[in-house]
Order: sequence, then C-alpha cells, then structure tokens
Amino acid sequence: LDGPIIRLAWPLLVMLLVVGASAIFLVRLQVVPLVRKLISEIDERRKAEAALGQSRAELAEITATLGEGVYVLDERGNITFVNPEAERLLGWTAAEILGRNGHDLIHHARPDGTAVSSDECPVHQATRNGQPYRALNDWFVRKYGSVLPVSIASSPIIRDGRTVGAVASFIDITLRLSQDHTLR
Repeated sequence: LDGPIIRLAWPLLVMLLVVGASAIFLVRLQVVPLVRKLISEIDERRKAEAALGQSRAELAEITATLGEGVYVLDERGNITFVNPEAERLLGWTAAEILGRNGHDLIHHARPDGTAVSSDECPVHQATRNGQPYRALNDWFVRKYGSVLPVSIASSPIIRDGRTVGAVASFIDITLRLSQDHTLR
C-alpha cells in the first residue's frame, strides 16, 4: 500500500513544490518593486507634507507680525485663513471664523445697520470679477455687532486664468476718523 501510493505521489509532490516555489518567486518579483515604489512615494509625500507645514508656519509667522488684519477667501467666499490681528480687530478666534462665509460674517450690514446683500458687496463683486478692491473708508461688523471702520485692500487670487479666491488686508481707521472729525 505504501509503495505504489508513494511512487505516484512523489512526482506530484515535486511538481507542487516547483509550482509553489515558482509562484512565490514570481509574486516576490512583482511585489518587491511595488513595495519599494510605495515606500518611496510615502517618503516623498512625507517630505512634501513637511515642506508644506514649514511654508504654512512661515506664512503664519509673517502675517502674525503685520500691523493689519489679513484674511483669505476661497472661491465660495469662505474664510480659509485669518491672521492674529484680524482676530483681534474682529473679535473672532480663528476657530470661530475659518470655513464661514466672509460676507455673511463681517460685511453683511452697513454702519447704520441696513443689510448689504452678497451681490451688493463690493469686496465680493470685485473677487467674482477678478478685480482688486480698495477703499479708504469701509466697515466690518465685529463679533458682537459693533461696526469697525476700516481701510481695505482686497486682491483676487487667480490660477490658470480663473479666480479661486481673494486675499484682503485691512486696518482700523477709528483714530483717523476721529482726528478728521476733530479737524472739521
């Protein structure tokens, strides 16, 4: 019983071992380069993320030292960046302001309290049209509803001929308005 079965099974066992070893060799031949490529891509991504983090840190450091408020809008008008001076002047923290619509949050009403629609908003009109907006006398609404007189400069961010957002910088002109009023 042992002899004929072993004689028949032996070539089959050898063939299975050869096929198995060949399969392992072929899989390894295919998988090892893919794993190396994946490791290389992961390493490149880590380096790119580190460089991006460094750039963001430098941008935050630079804008934190400015004496004017800075915010960035995306193409939908949502705030994607705000510097510490903008936080201080507007009364909002970055966590409260990021992702919210800039017009709806800080430029939705005139100093007398009447509403300004997004279509009437000169900052948003200029951004939509890809044009810069500058005003020596404008206003923002602070967190708790008080009006902040500002001088503002807003420039569209244009990529591949398409407006994808805007950068706005502004300063508080309360003191200048008070001095103008005193001079009059």
